[in-house]
Amino acid sequence: MVASDQIGSATYTLDAASTILEVCQKGPAGLYHLSNAGTCSRYELAVEAAKLAGLDSSLVVGVPQEQMKRPAPRLKYSVMEMAALRSANLAVLRPWQAALQEYIAGLTKQSPRPAAL
Repeated sequence: MVASDQIGSATYTLDAASTILEVCQKGPAGLYHLSNAGTCSRYELAVEAAKLAGLDSSLVVGVPQEQMKRPAPRLKYSVMEMAALRSANLAVLRPWQAALQEYIAGLTKQSPRPAAL
């Protein structure tokens, strides 16, 4: 199960690391929010990941977050604007879909799925 009503900004750590280095080298000191471009629900992210991995995305179950009975409250909307990157004339990260595709492709190269029995 995954929250279907929790909207945020997905972040690929390799993209984040590259941009953090660029900020340290070129950007003015300050507070920077950082994520890949675009927004998605956790459900949308999980469905896209399953599809890219060649898995049955219909098995991903989206439910409202209050049904998940988590120990701590979660924000329903936590999208980042990345205004500081733009003000510093630094590039905003690529769309989350492209980053996810690269990540899943890397996983499938490292550990191919076993053949069906």
